[in-house]
Amino acid sequence: MWLYLPESAAEERPRIYLLICYSVFFFFTKALRLVIIIHRSFTFQGGSAAKVQNLEGAVEIRIRPARALKFRAGEYVYLSLAGLSLLPFLSVLELHPFQIMWSYNDQQGKQILAVLARVRRGFTGNIRR
Repeated sequence: MWLYLPESAAEERPRIYLLICYSVFFFFTKALRLVIIIHRSFTFQGGSAAKVQNLEGAVEIRIRPARALKFRAGEYVYLSLAGLSLLPFLSVLELHPFQIMWSYNDQQGKQILAVLARVRRGFTGNIRR
């Protein structure tokens, strides 16, 4: 839409309106995503937890979600692990996709999701450390 707006200084209002609409939409979607993350990650009984097991050249991440998830084989979960970023308070907004390999229930009947990731640099390197 930006390309089709008039470029004259007298017609600057449409550009301002478009920027306002885009900004409101952008921040609304980010706020909605944060609410969904908080809803899926925390309950009154506690939050989600992850255990990392180092394998040769990979890591296995076992996730105990706060709320049970319905999924099919091959679907992805987006992980955000607090404290792995340079800015820990912003690490909640860093989402990294991992494919679900298998799922099982532990002794308490809680759902456990297992994902495998090849260690590279960045997020998976930080997980390994």
